[in-house]
Amino acid sequence: MYAAQGQFGKAAALADWIVEAARTSDAEEDFLGAFVPAASVYVGLGQKDRAGALLAEVEAMPGVRETPTYPSALVEMMRTAVAAGDIELAERLASGMDPVYPYREHASCAAEAILAEARGEVELAAERYAEAAERWDRFGVVPERGHALLGAGRCLLELGTEGAETALKEARAIFERLRAGPALEEAEEHLDRLTAQTSRS
Repeated sequence: MYAAQGQFGKAAALADWIVEAARTSDAEEDFLGAFVPAASVYVGLGQKDRAGALLAEVEAMPGVRETPTYPSALVEMMRTAVAAGDIELAERLASGMDPVYPYREHASCAAEAILAEARGEVELAAERYAEAAERWDRFGVVPERGHALLGAGRCLLELGTEGAETALKEARAIFERLRAGPALEEAEEHLDRLTAQTSRS
């Protein structure tokens, strides 16, 4: 929760503790439950190598993709890997997960969007983000819908096409409710950029 709110300093000690606690377990779910949020904290603290190392451990874990919790962790892991500057790690995290039921399908769609944007395929990313937002909306996964809308708005803004403002405003409203500081700040920055562009035209 602290990481989502941007309180990385408060989360640092907790992240260290849960990582060490997870290492005493043999359950893949325990590793996912600890390493994924901890990696997000470390990226927020600027410790990108440390974050990437944790996610690489998860990716290399035998059988982790078959666990019920992997799809729910996938999109956050990929955002963290991309933020850490490791697109190849993000690609590996997304590989080998068969979308055999709805949540996996939704996570796979969002993963495709993240990878497309990271590769510079902005138009494809915008399409996939929009689809992911609809999927998460139908499934009631509010935080991920917010991230998908933010991604769609970001890409549409870069493309200079319609729809960016609507997506970004919807994302901002979601992150305001969730008190998700970093994502809220990003949405507001893009909206400010859009306003500046409109005023110059």
